[in-house]
Amino acid sequence: GAQAFSSFDTYMAPYVRKDQLDYPSVKQYIQELIYNLNVPSRWGTQTPFTNLTFDWICPEDLREQVPLIGGVEMPFTYGDLQTEMDMINRAYIEVMMAGDAKGRVFTFPIPTYNITEDFAWHSPNADLLFEMTARYGLPYFQNFINSELKPNMIRSMCCRLQLDLRELLKRGNGLFGSAEQTGSLGVVTINCARLGHLHAGDEVGLLSRLDQLLELGKTSLEIKRKVIQRHMDNGLFPYTKR
Repeated sequence: GAQAFSSFDTYMAPYVRKDQLDYPSVKQYIQELIYNLNVPSRWGTQTPFTNLTFDWICPEDLREQVPLIGGVEMPFTYGDLQTEMDMINRAYIEVMMAGDAKGRVFTFPIPTYNITEDFAWHSPNADLLFEMTARYGLPYFQNFINSELKPNMIRSMCCRLQLDLRELLKRGNGLFGSAEQTGSLGVVTINCARLGHLHAGDEVGLLSRLDQLLELGKTSLEIKRKVIQRHMDNGLFPYTKR
């Protein structure tokens, strides 16, 4: 399944500060990451489906938190690391815009950018971001302006899947709900275009069939939940425990 890393620039910035990395070094490491994630290393010679979410500006809930590296508290907070975050964002965009050795666009990781009230619209990095967007149409944007949602409430997964952590809290977190370790059982896609074609002019029939498909999708995910839970109970999942 898809693998997502939220707040990538925020969580990587402490390592840039601690190791005193200059910009060429950061760009080299980002390039290594992107090239490795585009190696067809999965079944059927596929590349891993990966998603990185960039905060761009350190989120409020992390600004006063002290990073831990190797179990040791650092003498700074995440909010002190905007310079390092800018380096990471610039490096990522420049590597993605350059493409591979033949100039072809990288398929993964898919970048998602959080747009908040304090987003730095008039900055060199913002110019690069929208140049990349115009050239390749690469990123997804999560708009948190004029919204009751906060970046710490949402986790972006897969293609269009978003997880609302507030709903997970209501349900007592659960197996797949633990902030940065949040995941999902799976995604069921409803072919709405086909529904419209089959039920043209019959709204009642369309909505009735849609209800049936939604119930079928729910049932398939509940079956999958039981299978995954059984594998976890038997020590087969996660693979890192084996």
